[in-house]
Amino acid sequence: MIYLFKNSLKLTLQLVSVVCLLGIGRAQAQSSGNVTLNVTLTDVLALSINDATVALNFTNAADYQNGLTVLKNNQLTVTSNRAYDLKVKANGDLTFGSNTIPVNNVNVRSTTTLGMGTTQTVSLTTTDQAVASNASAAILKPVTLEYSTAANNQSFAKTAGTYSTVLVYSLVAL
Repeated sequence: MIYLFKNSLKLTLQLVSVVCLLGIGRAQAQSSGNVTLNVTLTDVLALSINDATVALNFTNAADYQNGLTVLKNNQLTVTSNRAYDLKVKANGDLTFGSNTIPVNNVNVRSTTTLGMGTTQTVSLTTTDQAVASNASAAILKPVTLEYSTAANNQSFAKTAGTYSTVLVYSLVAL
């Protein structure tokens, strides 16, 4: 009987050894550590002009009688990490030689409304005016602008020619 007990004990020890070698019943260890992740943001306010020319062409009587409207799809692209105002001003009146047309006879508005805050139609002047106020932060936001003149506007009853001025668009972070 002692012999049988020794053999059973020996067999049990061998089974326990095999179980330990196979990893069954092995204690699971865990270790952890912390890592600090820093993300540094720098204010960005970028305006790209995608189409730098606007042509309002009065070519027939109906154009003078009805006024003109020209849509400039994706004329601007805005990237800003903060809310902003989009402003426009003219460097002066429309000129052709010594002839002038007051620039306030041309209106501009943003037809892009999603994420543009409050948009409004403005008559161009030589001072900054908000085309969009409190626009949301955006990355590569395309902005479509519409330029128009009023019907039967006598200010355009001038000598034929191309009257020009420069428009300056700007972004102001809020």
